[in-house]
Amino acid sequence: MKTLNVAIIGAAGWIGSVHAECYTRLNVLVPDAKVVLHTAVDVVEENAKKIAQQLNFLKYTTDYHDVINDPEVDIVDICCNNNFHKEIAIQAANAGKHVFCEKPLAMTESDAWEMVETAQRNHVINGCNLVYRKYPGVAFIKNLIEEGKLGKLYYIKILIEQDSHADPLDMHAWLFNRAKAGGGTIVTNGTHPIDLCRYLMGDYAEVCAVSETFIKERPKFDPSQIGMAGSRTFIEKRPDIIAGETEKVDVDDATAALIRFKEGGFGVLVSTWAKQGTRHNVGFEVVGSNGSAIFNTERLNEVQLYIHDHDDRSRIGYTTIFLGNEHPYGELTNMKSGSGIGGKDVFTIAMKDFVESVIAGKPMSPSFYDGYVAVRYLKRIQQSADEHRWVSAE
Repeated sequence: MKTLNVAIIGAAGWIGSVHAECYTRLNVLVPDAKVVLHTAVDVVEENAKKIAQQLNFLKYTTDYHDVINDPEVDIVDICCNNNFHKEIAIQAANAGKHVFCEKPLAMTESDAWEMVETAQRNHVINGCNLVYRKYPGVAFIKNLIEEGKLGKLYYIKILIEQDSHADPLDMHAWLFNRAKAGGGTIVTNGTHPIDLCRYLMGDYAEVCAVSETFIKERPKFDPSQIGMAGSRTFIEKRPDIIAGETEKVDVDDATAALIRFKEGGFGVLVSTWAKQGTRHNVGFEVVGSNGSAIFNTERLNEVQLYIHDHDDRSRIGYTTIFLGNEHPYGELTNMKSGSGIGGKDVFTIAMKDFVESVIAGKPMSPSFYDGYVAVRYLKRIQQSADEHRWVSAE
């Protein structure tokens, strides 16, 4: 049994704590490895100490360099702000650490490519958490496409909709600053459907996009003082914030894109974090010459499927497939058809694939390269929205 010591950068944040919890489950799912939560890293010492105690990390620190320089650490998992991904990943790879990084992989295309080259040069396993590939429903549809069950692919309609920043009283944070985040919803949310389009339909040829910022200013203050960026509950207890200064928002609240694919067909993509009444809706429909498939995270244990195999029009219509043990990853979560899984199960699948790649010394999918391509397409979409024209995806 191989022991793998994991350090998580940004462990006290929501996504970092999710990663940490999922790693602990791998001691059951990956019998060939003992996965140890070694070091929790957070810039706020109190938060680092708290998460280390809660999730049984061996150590905590406020300086990620402690992890880079620690010979005991095997895996560096990056869950911090987007603008730090590159420097941490490159230093970790140069130190011989295997690296798992949250999306988006980097702020720019050139930064992402440098991460790819550095990981390859140092022969370290690298993964980008484009986690929606790991949903059993998505993997099932991918299999149907590869088996030719849907026929020639015509188009995909895909969206990611949330209400996470629909409230104009949500306080200003780094996510609303393009220099720090790289963009708004098209980065934070849209990276996933951008990648799924490529995963299901193939490489992009060109894109045409439009973006809008609906909420152009938000309440200004230092989120680090309270650790609750985006919390309306806190703001309502502080009327001085509502009446106080605001800060300009220079990122998109919604972006829509048309995509032409190299292998034919097109895509329609919408990303927003400002849709009232929708908590988390990632949905798509893939349409082919012989059938169609529909998936939506609001019903993430189902796939709607139609395969044309008869000429009686009275029997044409979608069938609901309840996902279970017979479908991709079903054996990992002991899924009985219709009993259901949750979002953390999918993150666990992603971490399992990464850890097994480390043990086997074989490439992880999705890798840094997949993250790089997603960043490239993302930047072309932003360019198109800025310049109001079709843009080549090359």
